[in-house]
Amino acid sequence: MKHESHDLRISKASIRTIVGATTLAIATLSLSFVASAEMAAATISKSAPKSAATDRQRDAMETVIKDYLLKNPAIVREALQTLERREAETKIAEVRAAVVKNRNALQNNAASPVSGNPQGDVTLVEFFDYRCGFCQRVAPAVAELLERDKNVRVIYKDLPILGPDSLLSAKAALAAERQGKHGIFHTLLLNAETQNEESIKNIATKVGLDVAKLMIDMEDPAIVKQIEENSRIAGELDIQGTPAFVLGDRVLPGAVDLESMVRLVAAERTLQQEMKKLKTAIVPTPTKTASR
Repeated sequence: MKHESHDLRISKASIRTIVGATTLAIATLSLSFVASAEMAAATISKSAPKSAATDRQRDAMETVIKDYLLKNPAIVREALQTLERREAETKIAEVRAAVVKNRNALQNNAASPVSGNPQGDVTLVEFFDYRCGFCQRVAPAVAELLERDKNVRVIYKDLPILGPDSLLSAKAALAAERQGKHGIFHTLLLNAETQNEESIKNIATKVGLDVAKLMIDMEDPAIVKQIEENSRIAGELDIQGTPAFVLGDRVLPGAVDLESMVRLVAAERTLQQEMKKLKTAIVPTPTKTASR
């Protein structure tokens, strides 16, 4: 399942990762050969002078390693695949730990805008940018999810990564939340042809916001701090672009399609129910003592 997003990674970083992984894999393999072969060679050549034996052993091992890799290039691929799998497993574990660590900030920040059922049993957190084309593309899927499932809560985390107008839009949306009209303002701004001060004022007027108050609130340091906090959390969750969703202990990068959202939400709900049953089964029922 391929999800599209505005990615902040620099392509050179990926190149460095591949080169580094290759070097590490070959080095690990080489060291393994050297360690094993040197132990054997040391046993056989104890009678030879130590320095000469070491030099001969090293030369021999270099030849063995080179010949082996040339004859068995698949071993490098297998080593790389193993390394990549282990790194992926480690990254998943690290992200899950970061989600747990930031659970309260993700789900219980009263200043974060919410749509859907505020008391929903499943919470979907979205990191997004108003100027992100993929965020605009995924918005109908989020809206349809809320239409289908009346027990889902969506929490919006503004992550303006695409320049000054993105930051301006994020501040405006959070200011609109203070006037109780984030929902309609969010939808119109996300679908606007341009996101700038003029369009923000036009949309604010259209939805009945106090424009003067909106502009003042946009400069409130508390709103700036909230956006900075979103950025901090995104960094800890290794979110590299927008949109990105947090569901349960998982981070879902990119524009997740509707059917995947529905399936993932259902799976998360089932998991929560099973965990609740398990906790109930583990906690012993208090026993009543007979009265005299």
